[in-house]
Amino acid sequence: MTVKRIHPFCGKSRVIHRGDVLHTDVGICYLKLCTDTQEMAYVLKANEQDAPADLFKALVTL
Repeated sequence: MTVKRIHPFCGKSRVIHRGDVLHTDVGICYLKLCTDTQEMAYVLKANEQDAPADLFKALVTL
């Protein structure tokens, strides 16, 4: 089996930087049983203790 890797939203360097919002979406199927999980994260900037209030509020309401 060949896995094609697509990076539609990554920058050219594909490096995670401070202030980036990360999103993962992983799904698998086995014996006709399928599952999916999605996770989001925020990489704090050097001077931050918490995510920005607007981003925190948006993620809480998802």
